[in-house]
Amino acid sequence: MGDESGPGPAPPPRPGRGAKASNWGRWGEDDEIGLLNLQDERKVLEAVGRVRHGVVVSLGQVIGRAEHADPVWPGRLPAQHRMVKTWAEYHTGRVKAPLGGVSFSSDDIQMSLHGGTHVDALGHVFHEDRLYNGREAASTVGGLAHGSVRALAERGIVLPAVLADLPRRFGDACAQRGFHVTAAMVEACLAAQGATLAPGSALLLRTGWIGRHFAGRTGYGPDPDYNEPGLTADPETVAMFADRDIVLLGTDTLGNEQTWSDSSGHFQPLHRVLIRDLGVIFLEILDLDPLAQACARHGQYEFCLMASPLKIQGGTASPVNPLAIL
Repeated sequence: MGDESGPGPAPPPRPGRGAKASNWGRWGEDDEIGLLNLQDERKVLEAVGRVRHGVVVSLGQVIGRAEHADPVWPGRLPAQHRMVKTWAEYHTGRVKAPLGGVSFSSDDIQMSLHGGTHVDALGHVFHEDRLYNGREAASTVGGLAHGSVRALAERGIVLPAVLADLPRRFGDACAQRGFHVTAAMVEACLAAQGATLAPGSALLLRTGWIGRHFAGRTGYGPDPDYNEPGLTADPETVAMFADRDIVLLGTDTLGNEQTWSDSSGHFQPLHRVLIRDLGVIFLEILDLDPLAQACARHGQYEFCLMASPLKIQGGTASPVNPLAIL
């Protein structure tokens, strides 16, 4: 599914503390799924092996709820759900029931692919006219010719995962505007929970931010007034992902990172480093409160994570309802 622009410049050095973090070329010039390449048969069996209680927890936000608009990055439209056919159409005679009297309700939905809980395609982010694996950013015109969400959907996501429940360890400060989550905080939280962030796994990070969002206390942007809490592209965080080959990052925020970096002042720099350079899969706008409750109840913060994106040709993202199985 590559384009004619070629793989771009020679791949930078392999990830590590003393090298520029990059996975370009690691799995060949046609690679579109990045670190999800590490999800082989053994990794799937490792993930399934973490299931001890048979407890399934949905991590997806409700789409089209009546109480308030769906969580979506400012500037993108919340989902619009519309009933097309209901009992009323038959009752008023606008629609005639077919022979035998069996009738049907139907509906449709219009939404941003980045609205609500979703997975980002690796081609979603570009910098200096290059996206993941060195492909030209011009290949995004008219739909992603390389790195679309379809490639992730063809593979599916089944990974061993851990939850770092930051508010349980550090309190409500983690949900404050612009709070900087450090790699050391993640490590300390996981250690206190008895969980290990093993190579080739998924990291889910709960900050408590989505609750503030629903309460209308987070503001909108993107501008300096909208500043989510989270990790950012500091050397320690980048090393944590690069050295351990963390496949996936998922959070309960709209953008998966501290919106404005404390270290650089840049807007969402972690997207560039993790998605574009390393090929890390992003799950955004997760509902992690029920999972945190289940993990605390069972004393288990390691589990199997499953997600099935839609096979959207050329898509930059896909709605998804991830499942954590304990």
